[in-house]
Parts: sequence; structure tokens; C-alpha cells
Amino acid sequence: MRYALLCALLMPLGYAADVCNPATFPGAYGSILSGNTTISGDSLPSASVARLVFDSSGKVSGTTSANFSGYFLGNPVSGDYTVKDDCSLDWRLQDEYGGFQHFAGKLSLDGKRVAFSQTDPGGPQHGVMIRSSESCLSSDFRGRYRIAFNGFIVDLDTGYPTGRISMSGILEADGNTGLRFTSDRASSQIKEASYQLEGDCVVHMQFPLDGQTLNFRAVIVNDGKEILGIQSDLTAVVTIRIKAEEGSSAPVSEKSLASGVK
Repeated sequence: MRYALLCALLMPLGYAADVCNPATFPGAYGSILSGNTTISGDSLPSASVARLVFDSSGKVSGTTSANFSGYFLGNPVSGDYTVKDDCSLDWRLQDEYGGFQHFAGKLSLDGKRVAFSQTDPGGPQHGVMIRSSESCLSSDFRGRYRIAFNGFIVDLDTGYPTGRISMSGILEADGNTGLRFTSDRASSQIKEASYQLEGDCVVHMQFPLDGQTLNFRAVIVNDGKEILGIQSDLTAVVTIRIKAEEGSSAPVSEKSLASGVK
């Protein structure tokens, strides 16, 4: 009898469903989404970054930028969303040309982070969305961070990858416009870099390398503790994740990264 009673008391704890409060979800968010997509036929790498504002009436608006097959495109978007108390979130975005994209994910219990994918057939599957501030200052990007670059160099004619990118290190931001990168490799060629705040917590980062400049579009999230972005140069389908310093990541391929700039 006592054993049966104990099991009855413990079962709700072991099998309790996630519960979220939809009223706490509305606000500004930054996201990145990457992975292969077959939406246009062949399986090709893609990466996108967005800053979206979800209002309290079920509407969403913002901007998205995507690098698909090595071509960089940016569009204002608008749409609608549904969030439920089981932490599920669905939304759709319409671009200025009338096309729709559909997404689905699950909120963290604090409502500040969403793991998601694009649900259109063949859409990329690896997405993260994190709460951002309504507005940001250059000083919000300040301190010592871990940075990781991951992705591909692709052929513009075919869209197929021609090289893999994997680079990581320490990034120090001065809270003004200055960045300093220290690669996990001893022979780093990228050192001094810069950033400019473009508004709405979107930043443009520039990393000089071998007489070229590597450009990235990113969003400040999590009160400046994280930055999510993608490379905006032709032929580079590369994401960046920047987090207040923790641990270490896989090392570098700087020459390959530079080959993504034309």
C-alpha cells in the first residue's frame, strides 16, 4: 500500500508536461537558422539571421537576411504566430514579394529561448531564437566572448560546397566599435576588427584578413551576453555564435574563410 501511494505521488513529477505562460512571450528576438535545404531542388547549404518582434496580438514583423548558395539577400517580413501553454510556437513570415515561410519550435520554460526549424518541405532544421532588447547601444557589446564560425564556402555557379569553415577563439569588444580576435590557433592572421550598430540591436562586424574584409550581420541577444549572425559575403554560407566566455571550441581555417570573399 505504501509503495503504491509513493508511486502515485511520484508519477506526476516524472511525467509532468512542460508548461509556459504565453503572455510572457511577446517581445523582440534574434535568430539564426542553418542547414541544408532542398526547397529549390538540390540539397544545398543555407544560413539566415533575423530580428523579429512578436507583439501581444499574434503579429510578428522584422527583417531577415539569408545566404543561400552563396548569394546574400535581405528582406523586411511580417506575419503571425501562435504560442501555447505547452511551450509550442508556430509562426509564418511573408516577404515583400508575397512568399511565405513557416516555422515551428519549442520555448524554454523561461520563455527567452526557442529551438526551431523551418517546416516547409525541405527547409533547414537547425534554428535558435533568443530574446533581444527593444533597442541596443554599442556599449551593450562589451567584454570578453567566445566566438565560433561554422559553415561552407560554396561555388556560385552550382551552389555546392567547395570547402568547410571551422574557426574559433576569443573576441574582445570594447563597447565602442573596436574588436580584437585571438584565434585558438597560435598563428592567427585576424587580430583587429570592428563593428557598427545599425539599429534595433543589429550589428555589422568586419574582420580584415589578407587584404580583404570578412563581413557579418548579427543580432545582439540575451542582454549582450550572446550575438547570433551570418557572413554576408558572396560564396560564404557561414554562421557565427558569440557567447560570454565559456569553454573552448574547435580550431580554425582562416584561409578557407577568406576564400569566401569576392
